Amino acid sequence: MYEALSWDGPVIVECLVDQHEPPLPAKVKSHQVRKLTEALAQGTPNRNRIALQMVKDMLDESSFAASPAHAVPRKVGQAAATLVGRLRDRARGEHPE
Repeated sequence: MYEALSWDGPVIVECLVDQHEPPLPAKVKSHQVRKLTEALAQGTPNRNRIALQMVKDMLDESSFAASPAHAVPRKVGQAAATLVGRLRDRARGEHPE
């Protein structure tokens, strides 16, 4: 990436991305979260994978003391716990242990 940015002129950078990683701005507003939740609830393809990735990213981010998300806000933590619980219950129904 440094080489590409230091090049004098146009550059093509090939990147590999996770198709289940939702693009989110650094600061998410409540209406954005509401719309994303509605979209997932209405049947977005791979919604379980997307939701789990979001929770994983949030928890990973919260593990860094320097991160602005070093403390998971209470409402976000509660929503994540509810979501994980529902997905776990659904997975147990689909794949009994």
